[in-house]
Amino acid sequence: MTDLNGKVALLTGAGGGIGGALADALYAQGAFLILHSDDAAALAARVRDAGWDEARFELSGHDVRDSAAVEGAVGRGITRFGRIDFLINIAGINRFGGILTCTEEEWDAVASTNVKGYFLTARAIVPHMKEAGSGAIINMSSVWGVRGNPRMMAYSASKHAVEGFTKSLREEVAPWGIKVSSLVVGIVDTAFRDAMRDHVRFSDEQCQRMLTPQDVVDSLLYVLRSSPRALPSSITLEAWLIQ
Repeated sequence: MTDLNGKVALLTGAGGGIGGALADALYAQGAFLILHSDDAAALAARVRDAGWDEARFELSGHDVRDSAAVEGAVGRGITRFGRIDFLINIAGINRFGGILTCTEEEWDAVASTNVKGYFLTARAIVPHMKEAGSGAIINMSSVWGVRGNPRMMAYSASKHAVEGFTKSLREEVAPWGIKVSSLVVGIVDTAFRDAMRDHVRFSDEQCQRMLTPQDVVDSLLYVLRSSPRALPSSITLEAWLIQ
């Protein structure tokens, strides 16, 4: 089992929800953190309120679709900590609609954030992992990346693309000692789910049975702690008894 103490992890979408919960868990395990979010002020406030040691984190507020901003943020993290052991791609958005109701602008926003953002961040980090001869990348995916959802067509298509990206990247970087995994999750009780309220109604019982951010973090930590000899290539985590 890999000890997370002293490891350097970069998280996108670290401002709250799953990303925030994972950042908390990794910090508690002794990791150094490079945290990316599109809301710099909220990210800084969150870390300040947590009372974290400034020597153990680097913050960046930028859009994951901006290649120059991504390269700069990764470069600053490398300069600060000397390496990046883990990349966890979490940042993502959703827009509702099917073939007749999803606009071109909505489609482009979802695709560029959920897929291009993962690509740009991994592209900036892989050369450093290749030089080190080790590393682990986890891409957050969704059950809608293995099934279709006509009410969230853009989101479902983007997560199918994440699955293809993950599998292709895994094959490319394996000779360099880098592991690539995907975590395929069901509905999680976060602000991301709250944004679905106008489109999907959940009963009180369903809300109580949804996955929590901590449930997802437990699986992410399992992947990060896995032996260098083991590759959890994909884990599917669904809420139990959601109907």
